[in-house]
Amino acid sequence: MASTTGTRDMILEVASRLFLTKCYEKTTISDIINGLDGLTKGAMYHYFDSKEEIFDEVVKQIGLPNKTLLDQIKYDGSLDASSKISKIISLSIGNETMDTITSIIS
Repeated sequence: MASTTGTRDMILEVASRLFLTKCYEKTTISDIINGLDGLTKGAMYHYFDSKEEIFDEVVKQIGLPNKTLLDQIKYDGSLDASSKISKIISLSIGNETMDTITSIIS
């Protein structure tokens, strides 16, 4: 049997894959459960209250590396405001993480 963290991570992994291939709106809770190797609906609801909660966690995990980078720029005392804005724009252009989040919700 999978550990609590392992089961939760497995739910997020399956949901992420489905959100990317089917998008959020077309993915159902049943789709997620069907991808979980026998995990029951009740067990899934032990970890998450709704598809929306799963989605929020998926987006948070995908976006965390960006938040870390943005915080580094924000708190870099060696940069003036103009340099910070320039770095943030550079980080945003062609950003794979943001492209992933956009494709999930499209």
